[in-house]
Amino acid sequence: MGQIDTQAPIAHAMRLIQKDWIAGFISVGALCALTSVLLIYQLGATRILFAMSRDRFLPKSLRLIHRKYRTPHVLTWIAGIVVMLCALFMDLSISAELCNFGVFTSFIIICIAVLILRKTEPDRKRPFKVPFCPWFPLLGILICAGLMFYSMRSLTTSAIYFPIWLLIGLFIYISYGYKQKRLEERRKKFYSRKI
Repeated sequence: MGQIDTQAPIAHAMRLIQKDWIAGFISVGALCALTSVLLIYQLGATRILFAMSRDRFLPKSLRLIHRKYRTPHVLTWIAGIVVMLCALFMDLSISAELCNFGVFTSFIIICIAVLILRKTEPDRKRPFKVPFCPWFPLLGILICAGLMFYSMRSLTTSAIYFPIWLLIGLFIYISYGYKQKRLEERRKKFYSRKI
């Protein structure tokens, strides 16, 4: 008996019982599922970056909308090229792990934002309310952080890449986004005084 392939255990089991056509069918299905997940991440990343540029956390040139298709075409091209370059040089499992870390981080940020907004703007109009606040957001933070730290214990390469990726994002935010938001707030205060 050969060693079990932990990356594709069902396909490996089918090969062991001489059902190669089933193993191939399972592998094709897994490839289609993985491709669709990566496509959704790609579309989501483009929309998030567009929202960030609209809120002045990224340069104004990135929020250009295509005249015919009404999509953020500049960001779509940039995100697509970055993903293609990463796909050429990075291992697929490391890419998937980094995507998971990114999702966990965004969930943690959302949970923190819910807690902050409940304190700073309690009368803000909300289309829906988070039940059992602050317990659900606190549980969300603890569970996502726990899953991240647990994963980082067994993953070496992505555990190194993720903090670097996070630091690059923080650098962009501090060097550009934070300054732009402060400038916008000063402009609003200035115009409100004039009125």
